[in-house]
Amino acid sequence: MSKITEHLKQLITILSNPDQKDYYKFILKSGREYRNSILHTPKIRIHIEGKMCYSNALKMALYDNLGYVEGFYMTEKLELPLEHAFNEIKGKYFDSTTRKSKVKVTERFGVRVPKRVLMKYLLEDDRMQSRFTALKYYYLTMKNKKL
Repeated sequence: MSKITEHLKQLITILSNPDQKDYYKFILKSGREYRNSILHTPKIRIHIEGKMCYSNALKMALYDNLGYVEGFYMTEKLELPLEHAFNEIKGKYFDSTTRKSKVKVTERFGVRVPKRVLMKYLLEDDRMQSRFTALKYYYLTMKNKKL
């Protein structure tokens, strides 16, 4: 079992809010570990910014037709799961943000958010995007069966 999945299971046991528990259960059930990176670098047609993983991954998903994944990662220097977004190509990850900032990632776990959900999320007003990440939006739409 990965340290990230252990962390998520611990959160589920200590949280008292049922909605928060359900959200982390959804991540555990729908997510997976990403161990293998792609061997080649896709052609990047956008400007990659350090510490802007959500924006970088979202732009790569839209402009370069890659899968969009949200979840967590751990680094060599900090053994604490941090929320993170990256991209997926045929089951393997591509992480433009950590590549640019040269962060040594030890573990990744995430949920691939379907393209139709990303598009719907982006069409919502700005208040929605400032309140929720695409993954939280995906969870809420699945919970409410709006897709």
